[in-house]
Formats: sequence, structure tokens, C-alpha cells
Amino acid sequence: MFLEQIVLKPTRINNILDLVFTNNPDMVHHYRIDPTIFSDHNIIHIATNNRELCIEQEVDQTRPPLAKLDYNKADWGIINQRIAMIEWEQLFSNGDTSTNISLLNTQVEEICCELIPKKSTRKRKHFIPRDRRIMMRKRSKYMKRLTSSTQTEQCARLLQNVYGVEDKLKKSYEEERHQQERQAVDKIRTNPKFFYRYVKRFSRTKSTIGPLLSDDGKCITDSKQMAEILNKQYNSAFSTPRADKKIDNPISFFNEVVTEQYMTDIRFNNDDIKAAINKLSPHSSAGPDGFPAILLKKCRDSLTPAHLCYYVKP
Repeated sequence: MFLEQIVLKPTRINNILDLVFTNNPDMVHHYRIDPTIFSDHNIIHIATNNRELCIEQEVDQTRPPLAKLDYNKADWGIINQRIAMIEWEQLFSNGDTSTNISLLNTQVEEICCELIPKKSTRKRKHFIPRDRRIMMRKRSKYMKRLTSSTQTEQCARLLQNVYGVEDKLKKSYEEERHQQERQAVDKIRTNPKFFYRYVKRFSRTKSTIGPLLSDDGKCITDSKQMAEILNKQYNSAFSTPRADKKIDNPISFFNEVVTEQYMTDIRFNNDDIKAAINKLSPHSSAGPDGFPAILLKKCRDSLTPAHLCYYVKP
């Protein structure tokens, strides 16, 4: 592969801890190592010769219409009334199953698009606070000027500015950490899962195996002995094959003539369809047609006759 290490300067005290390999060294224009007050591990900035690709993200227009609706704002009473008014037997009288399913989806889609508003598109919320983003841009500006500067006094002044911005960033991170801790403590009684999930993020305790008890009741902490105990327990879960059940000639054993059987009749009624719909979770993902599970559950009684009509032929 002929990979070449790019970083040749120390990144922590006198040691090179960062490995940056490439099979095309010409791709790297230059790199810079800068100290930071956040850690004793320096920051590496690498500039490449690659041009930044600006690819416009096209809006996905292939989503089904039912997937664009906000079902939290739906008036299910009116929707059920409109669906119940449709004469499904007459609508499905001349079509096959696949055609009738398409007709059902079209009818329900028209009613829902008329009565349910579309989801509102909101701008993505920044996870980084605005004041912190400003400080990060300011630090980047100082870093660029520091790279192009050749005067010693100016470099020292810019470096002090960088340290000042990083000190403010550090205080911002600490304040956010304290705020999250106070929020987690306040929710111990009302929402203990939130508290333990927050604590688990900072837990560094690794789960280990052992100690184990041997057959004679002794506490075993040795790794090799614990491995033997676990291996013995694992093997005990398997039974010894019976000699009379051994297959000597698998070709002849599995080469049996099986007569083909077809299921010609399936019987189910409205209650069976309702029971199947009840088993669905309202948050289940929709299929390719975009028919959501919450629509099936909320309109169960009005849609059940339709499902029965296109499956059960008189």
C-alpha cells in the first residue's frame, strides 16, 4: 500500500502520538501543530490540496403523500366518518386483490391529505450554543493569522489571543457541565432514568467476569481457572448424540419425495383483522406505500370492512 506518515513533529511533549497515513503525500499541502489549554495533547491542523465539493442536497420528493402528514393534528372522528361512507364492496367488485389494495390506498390518501395538515419543516437546531460558535470562529481566525505571520511579537500576541478565547471556551464547557449536573440531580425523583443515563456517560468502570465459584464452593479469581469453569459450563449445555439417531447416508435420507400441497382456502373475519391491527405499535415504520401504523390503529373500525372486502370473495 506504500503508506507514508505525515506527522513528523511531537504532538505531546516529545512524543508523536498521532498517526496520519496517506498513499499520496502530494495531497497534503501542509500541517501545523498548535498547543491548547484544554489538554497536554496538541492540536493538529492539516491542509489538503483537495477542492471542497459543494453538492446541493436535493429535496426528497419520492416520499409517499401519507408520510408527509402530521398525524398528531388529525381529527380522527371526521376521518373515520369519511372512510365509513365509502361503499367498499361496490368499489372492489371488478378488481383483483392488488388493484383493490391500490384503490384503498388512493381513497384513504385523498381523505387524509384533505383533512390532515402536512408536517411543518423546521430549521435544524444548532447543538453548539451561539456564543460558543462565535468564540470558535474567532479562534479559527486567530489561528489563520498565526500561520501566515512571520513577526515574533505578532505571533506571541496572536497566541495569547488564542489562549484567551480557549479559556472562555473552557469556562463555557464547565458551566454547561454544571448545568447538566444540576438538571440531572433535580430529576432524580421524577425521572431517574435521565439521571442514571447522565451518570453512565461519565462512568469508566468496565464490567469484568468473576470471581466464580468452583464445584466445591471455592471462590476462583484466577483467569485460567475461571476460563476452565466457563468452558465446562458451556459444554454441559450440549447433550451427547444418540447412536440410533445417526444418519449414515444423508443423500438418501433427505432425498424423499414430497408431494406438493397448496393452501386453497383461508378463513378470517372482522375480529381477526382487528386483532391483527391491535398488535401493531402506533410507532411502527410504514411500508413502501407510506401507510402508517397509527392510521390503521386510529381508523381500525372503519378500515376493517375494506380489508375484508378485497381479501374475501363472495
